[in-house]
Amino acid sequence: MITINLLPSEYRALARQRQMIILSIFSAGLIASVMIMFLLGRITTAARLQSQIRGLDGELSQLQTVVTQIKQMDAARSLIQSKVDVIQKLDQKRLTYPILFDDFLTLLPSGIWIVSLQTTPEKNASGFSLVITAKATSLTPISTWLNNLQTSRYFHSPQINTITSDATTQSDTFTLTCEYEHPAAAHG
Repeated sequence: MITINLLPSEYRALARQRQMIILSIFSAGLIASVMIMFLLGRITTAARLQSQIRGLDGELSQLQTVVTQIKQMDAARSLIQSKVDVIQKLDQKRLTYPILFDDFLTLLPSGIWIVSLQTTPEKNASGFSLVITAKATSLTPISTWLNNLQTSRYFHSPQINTITSDATTQSDTFTLTCEYEHPAAAHG
């Protein structure tokens, strides 16, 4: 079949050019709309994430308040625990000196009087080091007292330092050191 085209060839080129322009505009519009949709999606995602961040910041501030309260409670608990520990130690040691003096006085013979008595807790905390300055009417009570301390279950390593005689008071002054350890005194 034979087709006769009565239109000039420039008209066909112009029509083709118009079609290409329309196709280019449509393609550019399609690409622009896809990019706008992508940009809108990113904007809504960013807005949603910002909203979540604000919500999480609110929760974080609430949790920070709780954490601060917990730290305050822990500090208060530590303070109370340290006070309880001190009270327990005091309770354990409250009978230490009465027991020490009960044991001490049963061994002290007549004729000796104590001038001073110093106690120093031992490192193992179960006894004391004693430094006693005393006066005696003669050497016999000193000997008796030293013998009593040596045979005692609770007094260990008694040692007498120099004995000084005082003719005006007719007494002998001396210093005695020993260790004291009594299970009941150590545990209250």
